[in-house]
Amino acid sequence: MSRKLKYIKLTESERTSLLQGHRSGKTHLYRRHCEAILMSDHGKSIKEISAHFKVRISTVGTWLTTWQHFGIDGLKLSPGRGRKPILSESNVLVVTTIENLLQEESRHIHHIVTALEDKHSLVMCAKTLKRFLKKKVQLATLSQNMSQET
Repeated sequence: MSRKLKYIKLTESERTSLLQGHRSGKTHLYRRHCEAILMSDHGKSIKEISAHFKVRISTVGTWLTTWQHFGIDGLKLSPGRGRKPILSESNVLVVTTIENLLQEESRHIHHIVTALEDKHSLVMCAKTLKRFLKKKVQLATLSQNMSQET
């Protein structure tokens, strides 16, 4: 006995939003997911869609099931994927330590990196600390500009 073929039937508004997502979605994966749903609406089987995207049949089935349960928001990547940042604004203890070390040794970033490794067991390169500081300065400037506008 064979399985029942799974096809998605879209309304006009869903089709429009998926076309918009396929053309100008933020990520490549999101655009692919939108295209897969549109292909299913055009009568393509899961097997044909999986061959087109060069993924497993179960992967396409997951995309279609996610669409049925969550709609277009389910096609976006969920947050929390990827490597967690070494440094974060929410870790107040580390941020204050960095600020204190910057006041003491503002020109020697490698000394700050070794001090952070000794005090907080944070292993990182100097570029990571530079990126964090640059982002912190940009956020401070942005919040300062927003407070001046109001």
